Amino acid sequence: MDKKRGCIIRAGEGKAENYDWGTYLVSTAGCIDPKVFSVGQTYILPGKGHLTHSHEDMDEILFIISGKGEATVGESKGEVSAGDMIYVPAGVNHSLVNTGWEPLKLSPIKFSCKR
Repeated sequence: MDKKRGCIIRAGEGKAENYDWGTYLVSTAGCIDPKVFSVGQTYILPGKGHLTHSHEDMDEILFIISGKGEATVGESKGEVSAGDMIYVPAGVNHSLVNTGWEPLKLSPIKFSCKR
């Protein structure tokens, strides 16, 4: 990883992780240390969602590309759709469920909160 050279990451490149709820593709894997910063693509299948979890050392922004869902961040819960963003501070429990009929597509952006 050479920070002075930069890199170009093509669509679909990265490490794909498949789950019963859909697919998560970490696009920055191999270019940027994922413990510092990562951007990816997530596809959540209709009626599915990921379990409540948190990231202890990473803040996260979820940018909704298409579809609709229900997000929970800490004690807050609300509907989300294309163009919406969800901010999740490090250590805060969160989840996202697809409430629509098409895949819920989003881009998760994680960054180190160690300052």
